[in-house]
Amino acid sequence: MPNQRLLNHDIKAEYESALEMVRYHGMLLWQIFQAFILAITVLSGFIFQKITPKFIGVSNLQLFVGSLVGFLISILWLATFKRNSDYYNFRIAQAKEIESRLNYRILQDGEDFSEGYKVKIQNKPYKIGILGAILRTSIATPILISIFIVIYLFFMLVSGPWY
Repeated sequence: MPNQRLLNHDIKAEYESALEMVRYHGMLLWQIFQAFILAITVLSGFIFQKITPKFIGVSNLQLFVGSLVGFLISILWLATFKRNSDYYNFRIAQAKEIESRLNYRILQDGEDFSEGYKVKIQNKPYKIGILGAILRTSIATPILISIFIVIYLFFMLVSGPWY
């Protein structure tokens, strides 16, 4: 039977590796977000230049194509965000499972805090605000992306070649 000190060391090394994966997927999530928001911002600037005072119901190929590209980029953004969020949540769950074996509470306290519960650290209570608990990143980001999807879809529909 392995000695307890060696076993505990292996679990701590596994926990450090799990935390490193959480950091990696967290950074990747935000790097991808930044790349897509930059692309969408540049494309939106192009599209808004193509809007004329009476653009609804008038064929405008540049506005239509730009909106189509924006729509497709937004769909890719949403899919990529969802996939990478799932990886991030998976890595958090892995680290929390190891954390429980070590009797640590870092990630569990973080989850409790993000859910809107009070967490005490050195007898001082911490609690996230109601807006932060409701509009967490996993909800706010898909809403933002969906707004872009709706805007691009609207511009596609009102400027298409069918007019």
